[in-house]
Amino acid sequence: MVAVSSIVVGTDFSKGATRALSRAKALAEQLHLRLVATHVVPGHHASVAARDAATAEALAVLESSLGDPTPEQTPLVRVGAPHEELARAAESENARVIVVGVHHSRHSFENLLVGSTAERVLRSGNCAVLLARLGANRRYRTVLVPVDLGDSTPRLLQLARDLFPSAQFLVVHCMAAAAAHEAHEQAKLGGTTATAQLHERMEQYVARAGLDPARCTLHVAAARDPRRRIIELAKFHEVDVIAMGTHARGGLHRMLLGSTADHVVRLAPCDVLVQPPAL
Repeated sequence: MVAVSSIVVGTDFSKGATRALSRAKALAEQLHLRLVATHVVPGHHASVAARDAATAEALAVLESSLGDPTPEQTPLVRVGAPHEELARAAESENARVIVVGVHHSRHSFENLLVGSTAERVLRSGNCAVLLARLGANRRYRTVLVPVDLGDSTPRLLQLARDLFPSAQFLVVHCMAAAAAHEAHEQAKLGGTTATAQLHERMEQYVARAGLDPARCTLHVAAARDPRRRIIELAKFHEVDVIAMGTHARGGLHRMLLGSTADHVVRLAPCDVLVQPPAL
Protein backbone atom coordinates (compact mmCIF):
# COMPACT_ATOMS: atom_id res chain seq x y z
CA MET A 1 0.00 0.00 0.00
CA VAL A 2 1.34 3.42 -1.04
CA ALA A 3 1.47 6.01 1.73
CA VAL A 4 -0.74 9.07 1.44
CA SER A 5 1.40 12.01 0.48
CA SER A 6 -0.67 14.92 -0.79
CA ILE A 7 -3.72 17.13 -0.90
CA VAL A 8 -5.11 17.81 -4.37
CA VAL A 9 -6.93 21.09 -4.93
CA GLY A 10 -8.80 21.88 -8.11
CA THR A 11 -8.79 25.42 -9.44
CA ASP A 12 -10.36 27.17 -12.41
CA PHE A 13 -8.98 30.51 -11.15
CA SER A 14 -12.44 31.71 -10.08
CA LYS A 15 -13.19 33.37 -6.73
CA GLY A 16 -14.47 30.11 -5.27
CA ALA A 17 -11.41 28.24 -6.50
CA THR A 18 -9.11 30.86 -4.99
CA ARG A 19 -10.80 30.29 -1.64
CA ALA A 20 -10.33 26.53 -2.05
CA LEU A 21 -6.64 26.99 -2.91
CA SER A 22 -6.07 29.07 0.21
CA ARG A 23 -7.81 26.47 2.36
CA ALA A 24 -5.85 23.62 0.78
CA LYS A 25 -2.52 25.41 1.25
CA ALA A 26 -3.27 26.01 4.94
CA LEU A 27 -4.40 22.41 5.43
CA ALA A 28 -1.36 20.96 3.64
CA GLU A 29 0.98 23.06 5.74
CA GLN A 30 -0.72 22.03 8.97
CA LEU A 31 -0.71 18.34 8.09
CA HIS A 32 2.77 18.36 6.49
CA LEU A 33 1.42 17.04 3.20
CA ARG A 34 2.41 18.00 -0.33
CA LEU A 35 0.00 20.33 -2.11
CA VAL A 36 -0.90 19.49 -5.71
CA ALA A 37 -2.67 22.47 -7.27
CA THR A 38 -4.51 21.18 -10.34
CA HIS A 39 -6.09 22.98 -13.27
CA VAL A 40 -7.84 21.07 -16.02
CA VAL A 41 -7.79 22.38 -19.59
CA PRO A 42 -10.81 21.30 -21.69
CA GLY A 43 -10.01 18.44 -24.03
CA HIS A 44 -11.57 19.95 -27.16
CA HIS A 45 -9.33 22.30 -29.17
CA ALA A 46 -9.04 23.25 -32.81
CA SER A 47 -5.56 21.79 -32.98
CA VAL A 48 -2.80 20.21 -30.95
CA ALA A 49 -0.96 23.52 -31.06
CA ALA A 50 -3.99 25.30 -29.58
CA ARG A 51 -4.22 22.72 -26.82
CA ASP A 52 -0.52 23.05 -26.00
CA ALA A 53 -0.78 26.83 -25.93
CA ALA A 54 -3.77 26.68 -23.56
CA THR A 55 -1.89 24.24 -21.33
CA ALA A 56 1.20 26.44 -21.17
CA GLU A 57 -0.87 29.52 -20.39
CA ALA A 58 -2.76 27.69 -17.63
CA LEU A 59 0.51 26.46 -16.11
CA ALA A 60 1.89 30.01 -15.98
CA VAL A 61 -1.25 31.30 -14.24
CA LEU A 62 -1.23 28.35 -11.85
CA GLU A 63 2.42 28.89 -10.91
CA SER A 64 1.70 32.58 -10.33
CA SER A 65 -1.23 31.76 -8.05
CA LEU A 66 1.02 29.55 -5.91
CA GLY A 67 3.61 32.28 -5.42
CA ASP A 68 7.21 31.32 -4.77
CA PRO A 69 7.65 27.64 -5.75
CA THR A 70 8.54 25.17 -3.02
CA PRO A 71 9.14 21.40 -3.03
CA GLU A 72 5.91 21.04 -1.03
CA GLN A 73 3.76 22.67 -3.73
CA THR A 74 3.31 21.14 -7.17
CA PRO A 75 1.41 22.83 -10.04
CA LEU A 76 -0.31 20.30 -12.26
CA VAL A 77 -2.17 20.93 -15.53
CA ARG A 78 -4.20 18.12 -17.06
CA VAL A 79 -6.38 17.93 -20.17
CA GLY A 80 -9.89 16.49 -20.16
CA ALA A 81 -13.09 16.64 -18.10
CA PRO A 82 -12.35 18.48 -14.81
CA HIS A 83 -14.06 16.03 -12.44
CA GLU A 84 -12.47 12.99 -14.11
CA GLU A 85 -8.98 14.51 -14.17
CA LEU A 86 -9.19 15.63 -10.54
CA ALA A 87 -10.10 12.09 -9.54
CA ARG A 88 -7.19 10.72 -11.58
CA ALA A 89 -4.83 13.27 -10.07
CA ALA A 90 -5.93 12.27 -6.57
CA GLU A 91 -5.19 8.63 -7.36
CA SER A 92 -1.81 9.23 -8.99
CA GLU A 93 -0.70 11.70 -6.32
CA ASN A 94 -1.86 9.51 -3.42
CA ALA A 95 -4.15 12.24 -2.13
CA ARG A 96 -5.84 12.15 1.25
CA VAL A 97 -8.48 14.61 0.14
CA ILE A 98 -9.54 16.65 -2.88
CA VAL A 99 -10.36 20.29 -2.09
CA VAL A 100 -12.76 22.12 -4.39
CA GLY A 101 -14.52 25.47 -4.23
CA VAL A 102 -18.21 26.21 -4.39
CA HIS A 103 -19.63 28.66 -6.91
CA HIS A 104 -22.18 30.80 -5.10
CA SER A 105 -25.37 31.95 -6.77
CA ARG A 106 -27.99 34.46 -5.70
CA HIS A 107 -29.94 31.69 -3.96
CA SER A 108 -28.39 29.85 -1.02
CA PHE A 109 -29.99 26.55 -1.99
CA GLU A 110 -28.12 26.71 -5.28
CA ASN A 111 -24.70 27.22 -3.71
CA LEU A 112 -23.64 23.88 -5.12
CA LEU A 113 -24.99 24.02 -8.65
CA VAL A 114 -26.26 20.86 -10.29
CA GLY A 115 -23.74 19.81 -12.90
CA SER A 116 -20.89 21.84 -11.43
CA THR A 117 -17.38 20.43 -11.21
CA ALA A 118 -17.69 20.30 -7.41
CA GLU A 119 -20.81 18.18 -7.59
CA ARG A 120 -19.36 15.88 -10.24
CA VAL A 121 -16.19 15.35 -8.20
CA LEU A 122 -18.37 14.40 -5.23
CA ARG A 123 -20.37 11.91 -7.26
CA SER A 124 -17.63 10.23 -9.29
CA GLY A 125 -14.52 9.88 -7.16
CA ASN A 126 -13.28 7.44 -4.54
CA CYS A 127 -11.34 10.05 -2.55
CA ALA A 128 -12.71 12.20 0.26
CA VAL A 129 -13.77 15.66 -0.94
CA LEU A 130 -13.63 18.92 1.02
CA LEU A 131 -15.97 21.65 -0.23
CA ALA A 132 -14.43 24.96 0.78
CA ARG A 133 -16.93 27.75 1.47
CA LEU A 134 -15.05 29.58 4.21
CA GLY A 135 -11.87 31.57 3.94
CA ALA A 136 -8.66 29.96 5.15
CA ASN A 137 -8.38 32.60 7.88
CA ARG A 138 -11.22 30.83 9.70
CA ARG A 139 -9.64 27.93 11.53
CA TYR A 140 -11.30 24.56 11.92
CA ARG A 141 -12.14 24.79 15.62
CA THR A 142 -15.38 22.80 15.73
CA VAL A 143 -16.29 19.84 13.52
CA LEU A 144 -19.80 18.41 13.37
CA VAL A 145 -19.74 14.69 12.57
CA PRO A 146 -23.18 13.14 11.90
CA VAL A 147 -22.90 9.36 12.29
CA ASP A 148 -25.27 6.50 11.56
CA LEU A 149 -23.35 4.06 13.82
CA GLY A 150 -22.90 1.66 10.92
CA ASP A 151 -19.75 0.06 9.54
CA SER A 152 -18.57 3.32 7.96
CA THR A 153 -18.61 5.30 11.22
CA PRO A 154 -15.07 4.40 12.41
CA ARG A 155 -13.59 5.37 9.02
CA LEU A 156 -15.39 8.71 9.07
CA LEU A 157 -14.22 9.51 12.59
CA GLN A 158 -10.65 8.53 11.72
CA LEU A 159 -10.70 10.78 8.65
CA ALA A 160 -11.96 13.70 10.72
CA ARG A 161 -9.31 12.98 13.35
CA ASP A 162 -6.54 12.96 10.73
CA LEU A 163 -7.60 16.08 8.82
CA PHE A 164 -8.59 18.22 11.82
CA PRO A 165 -6.05 17.31 14.54
CA SER A 166 -6.65 20.35 16.76
CA ALA A 167 -10.44 20.64 16.50
CA GLN A 168 -13.22 19.83 18.91
CA PHE A 169 -15.77 17.30 17.66
CA LEU A 170 -19.53 17.32 18.00
CA VAL A 171 -20.52 13.74 17.17
CA VAL A 172 -24.24 13.47 16.48
CA HIS A 173 -26.61 10.60 15.86
CA CYS A 174 -30.10 11.57 14.73
CA MET A 175 -32.85 9.44 16.26
CA ALA A 176 -36.33 9.26 14.79
CA ALA A 177 -38.83 11.34 16.74
CA ALA A 178 -40.97 8.29 17.63
CA ALA A 179 -37.94 6.42 18.99
CA ALA A 180 -36.94 9.47 21.03
CA HIS A 181 -40.41 9.63 22.58
CA GLU A 182 -40.23 5.92 23.46
CA ALA A 183 -36.81 6.46 25.07
CA HIS A 184 -38.25 9.30 27.14
CA GLU A 185 -41.06 7.05 28.37
CA GLN A 186 -38.56 4.34 29.28
CA ALA A 187 -36.52 6.83 31.25
CA LYS A 188 -39.55 7.77 33.32
CA LEU A 189 -39.94 4.09 34.19
CA GLY A 190 -36.30 3.82 35.22
CA GLY A 191 -35.30 1.47 32.41
CA THR A 192 -32.22 1.51 30.20
CA THR A 193 -33.08 3.84 27.36
CA ALA A 194 -32.26 3.60 23.69
CA THR A 195 -30.54 6.95 24.07
CA ALA A 196 -28.17 5.57 26.70
CA GLN A 197 -27.40 2.59 24.51
CA LEU A 198 -26.66 4.86 21.57
CA HIS A 199 -24.33 6.99 23.71
CA GLU A 200 -22.46 3.83 24.69
CA ARG A 201 -22.06 2.81 21.06
CA MET A 202 -20.86 6.28 20.14
CA GLU A 203 -18.26 6.13 22.90
CA GLN A 204 -17.04 2.81 21.53
CA TYR A 205 -16.70 4.21 18.01
CA VAL A 206 -14.83 7.26 19.27
CA ALA A 207 -12.40 4.98 21.09
CA ARG A 208 -11.94 2.77 18.02
CA ALA A 209 -11.14 5.84 15.93
CA GLY A 210 -8.40 6.89 18.34
CA LEU A 211 -10.11 10.17 19.22
CA ASP A 212 -9.50 11.74 22.61
CA PRO A 213 -12.87 11.59 24.42
CA ALA A 214 -12.08 14.97 25.99
CA ARG A 215 -12.26 16.51 22.51
CA CYS A 216 -15.64 14.95 21.71
CA THR A 217 -19.16 15.95 22.66
CA LEU A 218 -21.65 13.16 21.96
CA HIS A 219 -25.23 14.04 21.19
CA VAL A 220 -28.30 11.99 20.29
CA ALA A 221 -30.75 14.31 18.57
CA ALA A 222 -34.44 13.65 18.03
CA ALA A 223 -35.20 14.50 14.43
CA ARG A 224 -38.15 14.06 12.11
CA ASP A 225 -35.87 15.23 9.32
CA PRO A 226 -32.17 14.43 9.98
CA ARG A 227 -31.09 16.61 7.05
CA ARG A 228 -32.68 19.72 8.52
CA ARG A 229 -31.49 18.86 12.03
CA ILE A 230 -27.86 18.64 10.91
CA ILE A 231 -28.06 22.10 9.33
CA GLU A 232 -29.74 23.50 12.46
CA LEU A 233 -27.01 22.07 14.70
CA ALA A 234 -24.27 23.44 12.42
CA LYS A 235 -25.74 26.92 12.64
CA PHE A 236 -26.49 26.79 16.38
CA HIS A 237 -22.98 25.61 17.31
CA GLU A 238 -21.30 27.77 14.65
CA VAL A 239 -19.29 24.80 13.41
CA ASP A 240 -16.52 25.32 10.88
CA VAL A 241 -16.88 22.07 8.98
CA ILE A 242 -19.33 19.17 8.73
CA ALA A 243 -17.73 15.75 8.15
CA MET A 244 -20.05 13.08 6.85
CA GLY A 245 -20.19 9.91 4.82
CA THR A 246 -22.51 8.59 2.15
CA HIS A 247 -24.07 5.20 1.62
CA ALA A 248 -23.67 5.32 -2.15
CA ARG A 249 -21.93 2.27 -3.63
CA GLY A 250 -19.46 2.25 -6.47
CA GLY A 251 -18.70 5.96 -6.12
CA LEU A 252 -20.72 8.97 -5.12
CA HIS A 253 -22.28 9.25 -8.59
CA ARG A 254 -25.11 7.02 -7.30
CA MET A 255 -25.99 9.34 -4.45
CA LEU A 256 -29.64 10.29 -4.92
CA LEU A 257 -30.77 13.89 -4.96
CA GLY A 258 -32.59 14.51 -1.71
CA SER A 259 -30.35 12.23 0.35
CA THR A 260 -28.96 13.48 3.63
CA ALA A 261 -25.47 14.05 2.26
CA ASP A 262 -26.75 15.83 -0.82
CA HIS A 263 -29.00 18.12 1.23
CA VAL A 264 -26.24 19.02 3.69
CA VAL A 265 -23.74 19.68 0.91
CA ARG A 266 -26.13 22.18 -0.67
CA LEU A 267 -27.30 24.04 2.43
CA ALA A 268 -24.41 23.87 4.91
CA PRO A 269 -23.30 27.26 6.27
CA CYS A 270 -19.72 26.02 6.48
CA ASP A 271 -17.20 23.77 4.76
CA VAL A 272 -18.25 20.15 4.18
CA LEU A 273 -16.07 17.06 4.10
CA VAL A 274 -17.65 14.06 2.36
CA GLN A 275 -16.18 10.58 2.61
CA PRO A 276 -17.20 7.98 0.00
CA PRO A 277 -17.83 4.35 0.92
CA ALA A 278 -14.94 1.94 1.19
CA LEU A 279 -14.06 0.20 -2.06
